Amino acid sequence: MKTKNTLYYIGAILVLIGTILGISNTNFACYVLGVGALVLLVLRFVYPVRSDNFRIRRLERLRFFASLLMVFAAYYLYQENNVWVLLLLIASVFEAVAAFRMPKSE
Repeated sequence: MKTKNTLYYIGAILVLIGTILGISNTNFACYVLGVGALVLLVLRFVYPVRSDNFRIRRLERLRFFASLLMVFAAYYLYQENNVWVLLLLIASVFEAVAAFRMPKSE
């Protein structure tokens, strides 16, 4: 479980660094963003949440979809298309909604 959290933090930091580099028009920003987004996507796929609560399952699907949008954002950043900003914004809103709506674990 500790490895999962560490990988999640590394993926999120890579997405943040890739976004900052993408705004500053660096050539390798798409690779950094892509690696971070793939880490998050793989973690969401490999470690699914096993819960009977419909709300938790729905929010985890929303997080998975947000990770998928981040991968597409990295692709559009590679294509030098400004759609990556919109996709990353939507993914960030999805992540924020899921984080705030997720019930506290006991």
